[in-house]
Amino acid sequence: MQSPLPIPVLINAGVTLEVAHLLTFYFVIMSAIAPPVAIGPFVANALSGAKLWLASSAAFKPGPTGYIVHVMFVYSPALILQGTTFEIVAATVTAIPGALSSLPVCTVV
Repeated sequence: MQSPLPIPVLINAGVTLEVAHLLTFYFVIMSAIAPPVAIGPFVANALSGAKLWLASSAAFKPGPTGYIVHVMFVYSPALILQGTTFEIVAATVTAIPGALSSLPVCTVV
């Protein structure tokens, strides 16, 4: 319920309105797989009957990429299509290797 609170602070810090809302929304979505909330793995475990620690670690593996990508929006609003065509293409081309480099190599559980 407190997710809208950081939006005015981000806007006062110089972040655009769209990026502030997207950043806050992204944090709320990522809380489903990351501690201390991490309710997603528990629900998936209850539905599938998998082992809790294996399911939790598998759910958290893409977490670092998720936390890096939304911070990229703050530093490069062209990633959410704000800017010229050249800025958007340049930001996308440089962001893809960065996002892919933080993905786990193998997610076999």
